Amino acid sequence: MSKKIDVYSDGSSYSQSLVKLVQELACSKCEITIHHIDEGQSMTPSIWMDGKQVDVTKYEVKKA
Repeated sequence: MSKKIDVYSDGSSYSQSLVKLVQELACSKCEITIHHIDEGQSMTPSIWMDGKQVDVTKYEVKKA
């Protein structure tokens, strides 16, 4: 089953690590969109799947 995944990134090393993690874990049918947001906005970094925010604190993310 394909998922629509939106990643909001401010370009920080943590955000880059999240983007890499999503790309590694997503299935081949998943639609991934990376949104580049100005640093300091409250929704970055974050991941949304099918319109629901993913709790990224559950995952160990290694900095790039």
